[in-house]
Formats: sequence, C-alpha cells, structure tokens
Amino acid sequence: MIKFEGKILVIGFGTIGQALIPIMLQNIDFNLEQVVVLEDENHKDIFDKNYGNSGATYVHMSLNADNVIDALDKYCGPNGFIAQMATVVHSPTIIEWCRINNSLYTDTGNGFWADKWANEDKIPMENRTQYSVQEELRADYKNLSGPTAIVCHGANPGIISQFIKKGLIDLVDELGFDYTTPTTRAEWAKLMQRSGTKVIHCSERDTQISSIPKQVDEFVCTWSVSGMHAEGITISEMGWGTHETWMPKKMRKHKDVNAYATYMEEPGFRTLVRSWVPLGGEIQGMVLQHRETVSVPDYFTVWEDGVPVYRPSQYYAYMPCNDALASTFETLGNNLKKQTNKRILNNDIISGVDELGALLMGHPLNSWWCGSQLDIEETRTIVKDQSATTLQVMAGVISAMLWALKNPMMGLKESDQLPYKEILEYAKPYLGPIYSGSSDWTPLKNRSSLYPNDAKDEKNLWSFKNFYIE
Repeated sequence: MIKFEGKILVIGFGTIGQALIPIMLQNIDFNLEQVVVLEDENHKDIFDKNYGNSGATYVHMSLNADNVIDALDKYCGPNGFIAQMATVVHSPTIIEWCRINNSLYTDTGNGFWADKWANEDKIPMENRTQYSVQEELRADYKNLSGPTAIVCHGANPGIISQFIKKGLIDLVDELGFDYTTPTTRAEWAKLMQRSGTKVIHCSERDTQISSIPKQVDEFVCTWSVSGMHAEGITISEMGWGTHETWMPKKMRKHKDVNAYATYMEEPGFRTLVRSWVPLGGEIQGMVLQHRETVSVPDYFTVWEDGVPVYRPSQYYAYMPCNDALASTFETLGNNLKKQTNKRILNNDIISGVDELGALLMGHPLNSWWCGSQLDIEETRTIVKDQSATTLQVMAGVISAMLWALKNPMMGLKESDQLPYKEILEYAKPYLGPIYSGSSDWTPLKNRSSLYPNDAKDEKNLWSFKNFYIE
C-alpha cells in the first residue's frame, strides 16, 4: 500500500464518490480522519450510514468562483489530494490551487462553474463542443509542471484510452508486426497509422436489468442521471478522420482548419451509429459528447509539415440499459426536459453486464475490440450498493490516484499520456474480464435486404456514412 498523510478531499458524493472511498481503503494507507467529502447534492444519509463515526467529515455546500479558494484552504490544505467527480466545479481553478499548494489532483471530466452554460441557447453551437472546451482548458492551465494533475480519467474518458493502446498492441502482435513499443505520442500515432486503423469507437452495451420497472416521468440509469441527461441533450460530436469523405446534412466543421473534431446540430440522444461488442453483438449506439472523442484523434494524428496526413475517426457508441433507453425516448418526447423523478440502479439490479471497450476498425482483420465485461455479480463481491457501470468509472479514478501517488511531480497529464500497462494493472481488479480479440464485423455486414436503397458507401467501407443511422 502507498502511505498518504495529507487531507483527501472528495468533491462529489454520487455513485462514483460512494464507491471510491472503500476502494481507496484497499489501496492507500491513510486514516478516515483525513477524508473530507464535499458535495452540492445531499447524500448525508448515505455518508452517515457508512462513515458517521469514522472521523471522516461531510460538507454540504455549493462551490463557486467566490468561495472555492477558501473551501480548498479549509478542507484540503497543502500536500493534499483532491479527487473531483462534480461537473459544476471549474477544473483549472482547482488545478492551479493544487499547483500552488503542492497537492495532487484527478477528475472524471471537464468541470465548469454552473453559470457557464446559463442561457445555453445563446451560445454558438461550435462553442458548446468538447473540442472548444478542451482548447479552452488547455489555454487556462497556467502551469503544466509541478504536482501531478490527471484530468478526465474515469471509464470514458479515461480507461478507454488505455484500452485503445492495449487493443492496438494486441492487434499489431496478431498481424505479426515487427515494432518497438511506442513511448511518445508521435510513435503511438505512427503505429496506429501503420496498423491501418481508420475508425475507433468507444462501444458500450449495458444489459443491467432492474427488478423495479421504470415509471412514467422518471429518468433511470446505472450511473448519473444529471450526467447522462446533460451529455444526451447537448450536441453530438465526433473526432473526424482523414479518410472521411462524406458528412451528414446536419454535421458542421469548426472554423479552425486544424480542428480534429466535427459536431452535429442534433442532440446525442438522437444521433445513432452502428457498432459492435463481443457479448452483445451488433448495437445501435448514441453518439454522446465525450472528452475522448476529441483527445484520442488529436493524440493519434500524424503530422507532416504542419498538415495532418493521418487521423482516425473516434466517437462514442453507447447503448445503455433498457430503463435508460426508455428514459432517453421520454426525454426526447419532453423536448429535452428532464423528468420530474430520477433513480440510479444499484441494489435493485438483478442481472446484467456493462460491456465497455475500444473497437478499432479498418485494418486487415476488420475489427478488434478491447475492453471490460464486468457483470453485476462480480461487482457485488467488490463494492456494495453500486452498479457495474459505477465500478468501471471508479476503476479509472483509483488507477489515476495510485499513479499520481507514485509519480507526484509529473505536472498536468491527460488520459492518453499515461502509461497504459501500469494504469490497467491498477484498474484490472475492478473491471471484470478484459477481452481483447478480433471480429469480422463491418458496418455493412448483416444489412437487411428489406431496404436495398439504404444509404451506404461500398467504396469507402469505413466511411461515417456506413455507421450513421439517419
């Protein structure tokens, strides 16, 4: 175990925060008196049930630009560790505080103050993308050196970047390549180009089933209702490969000619693509706006004389559990408004698997999938009161924390920059079976003959046109 003597500030105590503390106790040598949980929502009943007499501290407050520095000074202080799972806390502000106060940091996604998206309909669509957010965040980081700060490392974004690298290595091994394992971004990009990979999906099929059916006017999912609703109603976005020659009518390019992503004038809940997972087979997944959609194609771009000569397309293809699917349809029927009631599936789950991985396509083997096949039965042997989905996200958080503790002065790190073998070694106990193997699946395979005029591009098999469901 790694010993840590500073304060540990957990910002956000939803499902991920609740799962994180018991897993920290298994991997880090500390006392619960060092832990402070701070959140905007109110889960004090759950905190008191599990940690009421442990010495850990619970703080119910909303962080904002006016009070955040005082709160960090009071509840964390120098030489601490901040694990942030909230979406309405400005990440660069906390990272800069951590740099000044020699404290470590990790989060599960880009965080901003709640008022950033106020009057969202008045913000140009181009500025509501993860591409815009990523470029803004990179500009906001005042100093890239100092204490380790790992951004966007949950399941996806996060662990998915490690699955992509592992999948690529397994693929080129299967192809019989003579190569040296990459150590730099440019070397990884060159190997991806050499493999022939044109498209990468974060493909996920969640089959967890609840004993309590979804009710009318209720949003149900296996992780975060506010998170899934926010991702689903915002515009869809995808990393755009150099092999792409066709765009849907509602797709738009950024004004920046070097942009490595495109976006749709459609919400993620309504943007569907064909994809594949090993257990679930063919799926239709929602293209939700995610950080890996822009960080991955950026990382694997091959540049020559300032021009991108190779870049894979990359986007999310998410088929959530049945109750969540019904919830998304109801949200669309409500003109994107969130339902009155919400529920996270946990103890009521009776069966199911969350199959989450990287699907690399376009190479000589057609497709290669690498990822987690975690079921609810194994989840319950590891952590109580949570879903397989929650545990997969938590695996990303704890692996980032452990790497930061062992490498405390590495400055700012994005998911794609971390050593995939070491991160997966930390995460493996919480991911269930990790499958890595080939498939002959293509987006044109098994097309129904009932609709012979279904739009497709047989000359460019890996074109977005063949994945996109109009």
